Amino acid sequence: MKCWGFNMSGALGYGDEDDRGLMANQMGDYLPLVNLGITFPPNFISTGFGYTCIIFSNYQLKCYGQNDGGQLGLETTFHQGDNANEMGTYLPFLNLGTGVEISKSK
Repeated sequence: MKCWGFNMSGALGYGDEDDRGLMANQMGDYLPLVNLGITFPPNFISTGFGYTCIIFSNYQLKCYGQNDGGQLGLETTFHQGDNANEMGTYLPFLNLGTGVEISKSK
């Protein structure tokens, strides 16, 4: 998965807040893959103003970016994905509790 655009609070997931896609040599092969830390491919990707959430093929969920109000569901208010060591295996799956299942809409 690759992301580009406004990178407020790490919404692109590259461990920084650098916007991408504004200048030459930022897209295509110059645009890195987002480190999601797992081997399951993304099934669904949802973006909002300042954050990104992904449902993977194993129906687990990860979110990163702006988190002032706890909108990422990580039980903190720290932004996620704007600094080193916040993505990949450092980015936890969301704990939705027991008996909760994410499924494809029909």
